[in-house]
Amino acid sequence: MIRKIYLDKLLSTFIGLIFALILVPSNIKSIVILFLGVTLIINWYKKKTKFNWSLFLNFGFIYILILLTLFFSKDLNQGLMSIQTMLSLLIFPLYFSLITKEEYKTLNLNLYVWVYLVSIFIFHFTIFSWFFITKFSFNDTLIHFQEIVTIHIGKLNTHPIYISMHCCVALLFSFYLKRNKMSNLKRVVLFFLQSSMVLFLVLHAKKGPILAFIFTILVYLLISNKKTLKVYGPIVIGVIVLFISIPKVKNRFLEIFTIQKLTESNQNSTNIRVAIYENSINLIKQSPLFGYGIGDYNTELRKSFIVNNQTFLLDKEYNTHNQFLSFMMIGGPLILFGYFYFFIKNVRLSYLRGNKIFILVLIFYSTVMLTENILERENGVIFFSFFISLFGFNNYNNIEKE
Repeated sequence: MIRKIYLDKLLSTFIGLIFALILVPSNIKSIVILFLGVTLIINWYKKKTKFNWSLFLNFGFIYILILLTLFFSKDLNQGLMSIQTMLSLLIFPLYFSLITKEEYKTLNLNLYVWVYLVSIFIFHFTIFSWFFITKFSFNDTLIHFQEIVTIHIGKLNTHPIYISMHCCVALLFSFYLKRNKMSNLKRVVLFFLQSSMVLFLVLHAKKGPILAFIFTILVYLLISNKKTLKVYGPIVIGVIVLFISIPKVKNRFLEIFTIQKLTESNQNSTNIRVAIYENSINLIKQSPLFGYGIGDYNTELRKSFIVNNQTFLLDKEYNTHNQFLSFMMIGGPLILFGYFYFFIKNVRLSYLRGNKIFILVLIFYSTVMLTENILERENGVIFFSFFISLFGFNNYNNIEKE
């Protein structure tokens, strides 16, 4: 009995640590994930529970399809490196396939959401305060905050786009906290944390995650009851107005309406993405059925920069900046349609089971995929795979709605 309680606590602790992974240095993240796996395997072995093949195959088959493209990749070293980066797509479905319905019900998802919100707040507040106190003025810290987060915090470095995604996901999760069981103090703290997430989004000013969040929250209102719409409708409208009225954010969105042919002198995120999309589409036309394989597709993209006199793009490790174009370049329509099948099937199952939070996770990440290759970056793929495995668990285990 003591061992069982000990394993249950370890399981709960390591899952909670993954929600706080933003505060963990990059060289330690894999250790936390490994310890979660070891705990689950020991727990599964001791209890002799049945492996959940349905969950594993439904959430892990995209990785398997990508893995198969190694057979026609010329650059196996690059392919193996990419496969290793994307390994979370297989690891977390494997982990959650070892959990029983009873064990899942003991997980305190409300607490985990609080951990996630607080971790993101601590990340921003600590870094901002440290650089404000020790390095810059308040205004300079605001101006250089994106640079600080990207290159000046050592093993905690991350791209502002992925931090922005965390803020958006945290806001989406916060809607599912059980407010009816919340004290007035917790309600005030929650409002403070939610407001902080919005301010952090403004600070980073990354239009892809912001647009994905707005679209997802509109879907949330669409599938919610009238009471929820009445409460959150005005708040959502206020947040949208805030985003489009702040100059820093507004200017980023205005780039969409002033697209120019890319040259070395007019580089901005929108012009660069459009140029990369054009190159990617041309490459897809040259190999429409099977793509180029996980080892070669990015090399082909970089070659196209040289062919099209865009060698200045070689200074950075650009990918397609669109996960769906990347699917086509890696393995052709099989992987692309495989993801669409995965998306449609799970949205349908989630709708039938009332699993709204999973619908929002899928819609948000899939929308961000229009502008980012989140499955090919550690900071994206870990959380994508973890969240779909955790919140999609209900779809494959017949857990009753709460």
